[in-house]
Amino acid sequence: SCTWYFALPSPPPVTEPLIVLNSTLQKAADEDGMRLVDVAFPSLVQPTYAPAGWDLAAVTVRGSDGGDKEGWLRSELEGLFGRSLQDWKLLRVYHLSFHQPSQQRPLRPRELRSTSGVYLCG
Repeated sequence: SCTWYFALPSPPPVTEPLIVLNSTLQKAADEDGMRLVDVAFPSLVQPTYAPAGWDLAAVTVRGSDGGDKEGWLRSELEGLFGRSLQDWKLLRVYHLSFHQPSQQRPLRPRELRSTSGVYLCG
């Protein structure tokens, strides 16, 4: 998986400190099996993560090694947010081979177990 970091003019498309999960299945995966997983705006939680007038976006993509997939990712994000990302500037891409667990279909549900109020989910 990779995390892509973008700088964008304020305000971001989501103004609450939330993680936006991609459940649209707009384009389930690209030809290489990549999938947009989630988007967060860390500068909503900690404003010093971006200069005044800007915000920081962190985008997680499963199955990505970075590479030349920026166009594909921008298209996915535009579909998710319903607006152009022309003013988003790519800062850096981090490849983390251990970032997300494999979640290949079919997913096999496991029994939920509770230990002292902690549940195993997913």
